[in-house]
Amino acid sequence: MVIAALLAMALQAGGAAAEPTPVPQAAPMPVVERTVTLRDRSVRLSLFSDRVAVVSVRESGSQVWVGRLTLEEPVYIAYLLSIQSDAAELSKGLGRPEDEARSVGADATIDLYVGGERRRVVYSPVAVLDLAVGRLVRTLDDIQNTVLQADPAEEALRDWEPQVGEVVELLTGRLAEVTDVREDGTLVLEHLETAMIEVVPAGSRTDVILRVVKARR
Repeated sequence: MVIAALLAMALQAGGAAAEPTPVPQAAPMPVVERTVTLRDRSVRLSLFSDRVAVVSVRESGSQVWVGRLTLEEPVYIAYLLSIQSDAAELSKGLGRPEDEARSVGADATIDLYVGGERRRVVYSPVAVLDLAVGRLVRTLDDIQNTVLQADPAEEALRDWEPQVGEVVELLTGRLAEVTDVREDGTLVLEHLETAMIEVVPAGSRTDVILRVVKARR
């Protein structure tokens, strides 16, 4: 699977697991954007520097679907390393030039934002692709499929900032109330039916909680 190979690359690169240096918050910047058009349908994939991937589908000029997913940091780093590697090969003259791609009926574009500059690659999904372009397309396909297959409820939990008093539905179908939120993100839940106390580490929320059913007023 593409993601398994990319994760292995990230681990071998070293420093991928290092804690990021704190920096002032700024608006996320695009890392890569791709648009694939077939007749009156277009699919746009955008990956941003805050690890957010967005896929939007338009038909006859109208948006019919949009999905958003925040990638786990190791997964994002693996994708980023792969994209940067392919971009470096393209900068050496590999890959199909934009004007040549148009001559074979290209209907897909990729905009790479590397080193503060934008590099555009135009290709046809039905054409035989050069190695660097082919690898890049497979990586973007994998990101896009990850977003398309993501569970909206799970993504909502990733962005959730829990507060004492909120009620959640567990994967078991039972309800529980948040009674404490510790500094490290660990939650203390009290089951409403049994008053049983359950401690949920920050990284295990999606393994225990299905969704938030009652936010604190």
